[in-house]
Amino acid sequence: MLDHKVSRRAFLQLTGGGAAAALLAACAPVTPGGAPAAGGSAAAPAQQAITVSYWAHQFDPRVALDKMYIAQFMKDHPNITVSQEIPGDFDTALPTALAAGTAGDLFAHTSRLVAEYQRQGAITPVQFEAIGFQQAEFLDQYIEAENTLSGATFDGKLYGIPNEVSIYALHINNALFKAAGLDPAKDYPKNWTDFQKIAEQLTKRDSSGQLVQRGAQLGWKTAGQCSNIFGGQLHQLGGSK
Repeated sequence: MLDHKVSRRAFLQLTGGGAAAALLAACAPVTPGGAPAAGGSAAAPAQQAITVSYWAHQFDPRVALDKMYIAQFMKDHPNITVSQEIPGDFDTALPTALAAGTAGDLFAHTSRLVAEYQRQGAITPVQFEAIGFQQAEFLDQYIEAENTLSGATFDGKLYGIPNEVSIYALHINNALFKAAGLDPAKDYPKNWTDFQKIAEQLTKRDSSGQLVQRGAQLGWKTAGQCSNIFGGQLHQLGGSK
């Protein structure tokens, strides 16, 4: 990491804010010129040339946003070069590179895997002083930090910084609502109990019992989508873990 303070504004712009993905630091930090640092320390004298590689997955809106923030960050800190890399088949390339010790110095990946990366010893704790914060001050930037950051905290040390949040929305088919005698603007579900009732009302079967119209469809394509749906329900029901 750097021995001079990076402004909070610049750092937060680079890392963003949210909770669905985490910015993590691989265990092999860098020294001026990009070589691995001996002894696990990434400190370097102020104004020396520093190269940092940042890996992320291919998601066009996010890639463009990262490019903009990284460009501004390098303008504000001309001795630092941030190399943005988008490996193909990221979910396969990243674990392989971590195991081989060839992954980026920083990488953004799903927060669901932080615990596994930490168990493997593939990531290093956040060095708060290197980004201009004391730990307590940094944690105070987050709403309910104890819960927000608990999934990336082990033995009192934070191993990942939330840097992206995904927003999920329920879409309503106006035509199907109206065909069922419902007003999309007024009769949309206000809670999960309403959701179930309306889904049943919109579901249609033929005389033999075969489904001909599905009243509702949630996304079950990936484990991540399942956990996001159930996680939201858990919190709405008062759960915290």
